[in-house]
Amino acid sequence: MSNLASLFDRYKALVIFDTETSGLNPGDDQIIELAALRVERTQAGALRIAGKMDTFIKLPEGEQLPENIVTLTGITDRLLEAEGVQSGTAVSRNVRRKNGEEQRMKKVKEIERGKTFWAAGI
Repeated sequence: MSNLASLFDRYKALVIFDTETSGLNPGDDQIIELAALRVERTQAGALRIAGKMDTFIKLPEGEQLPENIVTLTGITDRLLEAEGVQSGTAVSRNVRRKNGEEQRMKKVKEIERGKTFWAAGI
């Protein structure tokens, strides 16, 4: 926990990313869910969730989730088709301006086939 505390001494906020994938092979498998929490320290020193996002990502046409991934994650092909977005827009649609102040942008490379997502710098 002391490492986490020292990060809050250096930064105003942290963004914690979580992913679900269609398997464990970065060369072949896809990110199917991308979630993030923005955590800030209050004046009193407590941590608070200041923002969050959760986006399902469609699989490429013709691909289906393996049954073990459906069992593990609860994410289904039907869910991805109904609620998912194309992989290129998964993060960019969630990057926003806060209080009129433009946030710095940092590249966050993700596992999936060398594509690049963008995340807000803090």
